[in-house]
Amino acid sequence: MLISEGPMKKFLFICVLLLLVQPVCAVVEVARQGDPVMRIEEVYNLDGVAYISLDDVLEYLEVEGRWDSVAHLYHLPTPGGDAVFFPGGRYIRRGERFIPLRYPARFIDGRLRVPQTFLVKHLPSLLGEQIVYRNLDPPSVNKAHKEGAMDRLFSFLLRRKKSPSGMQLRAVAIDPGHGGEDVGVLGPKGAKEKDVNFSLALRLEKLLKMQLGIPVYLSRDGDYGLTTEQRLQPAQREDVDALLLLHAQSSFSPQHHGIKLLVRAEESERNVVEGEEGLTAEAVAPVEPARPNESRRLAGSLRKSLERAGFIVAGVEESPLFPLGRGDLPTVQVEVGYMSNPEDFADMREGQAQERLAQALFKGLKGYADLGKGGM
Repeated sequence: MLISEGPMKKFLFICVLLLLVQPVCAVVEVARQGDPVMRIEEVYNLDGVAYISLDDVLEYLEVEGRWDSVAHLYHLPTPGGDAVFFPGGRYIRRGERFIPLRYPARFIDGRLRVPQTFLVKHLPSLLGEQIVYRNLDPPSVNKAHKEGAMDRLFSFLLRRKKSPSGMQLRAVAIDPGHGGEDVGVLGPKGAKEKDVNFSLALRLEKLLKMQLGIPVYLSRDGDYGLTTEQRLQPAQREDVDALLLLHAQSSFSPQHHGIKLLVRAEESERNVVEGEEGLTAEAVAPVEPARPNESRRLAGSLRKSLERAGFIVAGVEESPLFPLGRGDLPTVQVEVGYMSNPEDFADMREGQAQERLAQALFKGLKGYADLGKGGM
């Protein structure tokens, strides 16, 4: 676990968590061109992104959106037909067109909130009118610049350390995705992705400890939000030989189903933080030959085990997403299915089915360890 010693450390850690997602001292203004300005003071910050209540903005614009509590979809009426999206989703659907979102909508404090990029870029285009948006307390450019450099530096250092004993799997790090106000995608009856991820992580942790006798480090041991750096912190431990990130998906159609395994795109480790003043890959650590196939080998073992257990695996894909980190640490993001699909949801949510899923992931990790016996 991240924090396990000392009452003072626990107290400080809790204080930090309370600050992760909360109203910040900021005010934004929204207005139609030529209309009076509406000021919104309830602005939330999530990983450096400002989130504003969509209902507050739409009420001012005299547009009536609709939340479908059964399908867990939000319908935004527009001149071209309803624009549909869901919390945690990366797309807006309007008719046959899918519009990518850089940051997803989130449920925060019981209300659907959208990032300011939604108000600046997507809402004017969808409604076909000019909307003026202004953040009266934008984040410091220099601060954002430095944090971006450190995030990428932290990611670059996800390197596999050599084992003096020759063991292939000395310890495993697991990141149960989302947490706290960041609930992830939603399933039937308000089920939250963050809870599915965490429950599965606990089952997998127990199996690894009981049957392999190795340490397991979770990025969170409860329901709270984390920064990217905190999520990757367990993978920094000297004995960690693999990192699993557990997530679930959702779709506009309940027909989409299956497990997807994501690995980092193969890339040169040089120039990871090049261009940031005083920070280059060469200056941080010597660059050793990468093992670009180790994540794929791990994903292959997981896929074989999942399919043997009767699960449908949609495939193994490369992902440029930052959460997979950089470096040569074997890393797989497991999208354990679609919460919008009844069969997938039952597999990831119900007790015996979830245990079967955890068992399959465990056997995949064990199979990967067995592949490496006899040296690397």
